Amino acid sequence: MAGLGRRLSAWLERFAAQPYATGLLLVVAFIEGSIAPLPPDIPFIALSVARPKRSFLYGSICVAGSTAGAVIGYFIGSLLYDSVGQALVSFYNVQGQIAALLAQYREHPWLTLILAGFTSIPFCIFTIAAGFHQTLDIGTLILACCAGRAIRFYLLSAILFIFGGSARRALERSLIIVPIVMMVLLALGFFLTKSFL
Repeated sequence: MAGLGRRLSAWLERFAAQPYATGLLLVVAFIEGSIAPLPPDIPFIALSVARPKRSFLYGSICVAGSTAGAVIGYFIGSLLYDSVGQALVSFYNVQGQIAALLAQYREHPWLTLILAGFTSIPFCIFTIAAGFHQTLDIGTLILACCAGRAIRFYLLSAILFIFGGSARRALERSLIIVPIVMMVLLALGFFLTKSFL
C-alpha cells in the first residue's frame, strides 16, 4: 500500500508541474459554475497537496473560474431557461428542488449562494435558478458567488497550506485518509442539503 501512495504522490507532483494544470483548474471551475457538476476540488486538491505553498493561488483560480461560470449559468437561466436551463435541470433530476431553491433566493439570496458550495446540489443549478426570471440581480449573484466560493476554497486552501505536506506524507504511507475525508465531505454536503432545502 505504501508503494501505491508513493506512486500517487509522484503522479501529483508530475501533474502539478504540467504547464496546463492551472488552466485545467480554471476550466473545471468555470464548467462547475455554469453547466456541469464537475467539481474543481479534485485538481485543486491535487495541485495543493503537491505544492501547498500555492494553495491560495489555486483557491483564487477556483473562485475566479467558478464566479465567471456562475455568470454564464445566470444567463442560461435568464435567457435560455426554456431550452437549455430546463434540459440541465431535468438531466440532473432536480426539478423538485428548483421551487424550494427559488423560494430560498427570494428570502435569503446571499445565504443561499454562500451555502451552495457546501450542498450536494450541483452549483450550476444554483446559478441557473438565480437567472430564472431574474430571481436575483446579476450584481448580487457575482458578489454572493465570490463570497461563497471564497469561503469554500480559501478554507480548503488554509487547510492544505497548513497540512499539505503532512497530507502528502500520509498519502505516501497510507491511502486510508483519502476515503475518510471524502466521506466526511460527502456527509456534510448531504446534511446541509437536507437542512437547507
